[in-house]
Amino acid sequence: MRTPVVFTALLVFAFGTAHAQEKRVVTTATAMKPSELALGAEHRGDYNDAMRTLSAGDPDKAVAMLGRIAAACEAYARPGLRLVAAFDAAEYDRYVAQLGDGTPIEWLDMVCPSTFKTVAFLAWERKESPDVALQRLQQATALAPFWPDPHVERGFVLTQIGRAEEGLAAYREAIRLSELPGADTSSLAIAWRGVGYSNIELKRWNDARAAYAKALEIEPDNHIALNELAYIDQQDPQPAAAKAPAEH
Repeated sequence: MRTPVVFTALLVFAFGTAHAQEKRVVTTATAMKPSELALGAEHRGDYNDAMRTLSAGDPDKAVAMLGRIAAACEAYARPGLRLVAAFDAAEYDRYVAQLGDGTPIEWLDMVCPSTFKTVAFLAWERKESPDVALQRLQQATALAPFWPDPHVERGFVLTQIGRAEEGLAAYREAIRLSELPGADTSSLAIAWRGVGYSNIELKRWNDARAAYAKALEIEPDNHIALNELAYIDQQDPQPAAAKAPAEH
């Protein structure tokens, strides 16, 4: 039976997700290229403690711990100050150069957008209103403008709640960010599979085929993409091969 590309989160261990197809173990906060220059870096240890608590099977306590980090991150906001989270100084400098409007900018540690993304993941897992997950993902993208991952997760949520066109746009934004010079490409194949999934929901079979082909260029033999291509061939009443003009 076909199941969707799933919501992923920054976890210490392989924490179980709602669907089996798309498990991903991502780095802990301590592996995020730490910098004493970044505001909020002191919360890295708290974040990792929350992830260990989650992996130990106490999501309620983990949610409370993450909530305290999220509140601390929100408290950094000041009128006339822009906060931007970046993985390293080079990424931060690229953002500053792109902004170029004289707005004062403070470098924020990635633990803040990572917290918002993980809180969104848990809101979805706990079957809270999708608006809660979307709001937290919006906070993550606002703070980390070059980070593709929250856009991937936003694409998942939107497609799951029947807003596939918006989900498709979110996945494509993740792809755009992943293809910038020096960008993190760890979510690129997942984003392409998301584009494929959203197009299936919209019954755009050939666009879905093309997206899964892109994903397979990055991760050859990925079973999710191959299974989805087989599903498309079952559902499409006029497969791409049948549409090609005959050679003479």
